[in-house]
Amino acid sequence: YSITKKSNRTLDKQKKVFELIKSISGNKKVCVIQEITNISPFERETREYVAKESPAMFKALALVSKSAFARMVVKIFLALKGPVIPIQIFDGENAAKEWLKKYL
Repeated sequence: YSITKKSNRTLDKQKKVFELIKSISGNKKVCVIQEITNISPFERETREYVAKESPAMFKALALVSKSAFARMVVKIFLALKGPVIPIQIFDGENAAKEWLKKYL
């Protein structure tokens, strides 16, 4: 479970986050729940890196946000770009956990 703090989402920071996930998981694919209510937009370079690296790291990603606006933006973005891994957005952790169970 990851809670995202409001900060600039630079490529360097994202690479460090992914390295930490790899070290914790032993380079195995994992399912992740990420709380994104306070997330800042990614720079383009960071978005491209995340899209490229995510399939090797994640089985599925459940995003959680208390913001209806943020959930709507994510749904539109996923509809336009198409997810590179299974991704869903939820308004609570319990629904996210239930959804992730099918990827364990």
